Amino acid sequence: MPRSGIAVAPSPCVSHSFAYVETTYAGFERILVAHGPALTEPARAHPDRARRLLGILVETLAGVAVGFAVGRVVSAVGRELGAEERDAIGRQLDANLWLPTAPRSALPHHLTEDGPQLLAADLVAILQPRLCREVAGSQTLVAAIRDIVVRRAPDRAAAFDAMLDRLAADEIAAFGFGEHLHVGWHAFCAALTGASLADATIGSARVHATWRTWRDHAAPQRESRDEEFILRVG
Repeated sequence: MPRSGIAVAPSPCVSHSFAYVETTYAGFERILVAHGPALTEPARAHPDRARRLLGILVETLAGVAVGFAVGRVVSAVGRELGAEERDAIGRQLDANLWLPTAPRSALPHHLTEDGPQLLAADLVAILQPRLCREVAGSQTLVAAIRDIVVRRAPDRAAAFDAMLDRLAADEIAAFGFGEHLHVGWHAFCAALTGASLADATIGSARVHATWRTWRDHAAPQRESRDEEFILRVG
């Protein structure tokens, strides 16, 4: 995989699980590259605070990406193969799978008191390779889900692969990631100054509620709980 982006491997021997994840993350990257640079720069903040909150935003959005890539598969299993299969996947993943977390991204050191703060550009530059590092872990999870389904009912392998092909063919996950990117950026800007989160121009009530909570945990008086919130949202 190229270091500068997420590429879908053309080889026909790539499994449905791996191809689905690569296609999904490629959609996330397209949204990030297309919309990230156009995000409105926030009010100027202290460099240390801007750097710290940007790191929290990157990690949270990486967790959102994993949630979309893997969570959609679990939800689709429930719709197409039944709630019993979905619940079995949840139990077995919780009991048996330990997935190492991708290393965190290096944050920009160019931020100074007097220099320019181009935080939207920094977000794109940091989050893009961060998403690349989540691909392998998400592939492991989706492959594990397939293994659980096939072990329980070998005749469902073809149906599961066809389901992944359908999921890969739509852009619902990419649009959902874009929604979180947009509202999350508004929450980041509000957290920098301690302001309340104003309504963004897009985003469902559920997404707004999630990022309003994120902003509350990232506010100056709640800094000690940032790490906890990354784990719960991601």
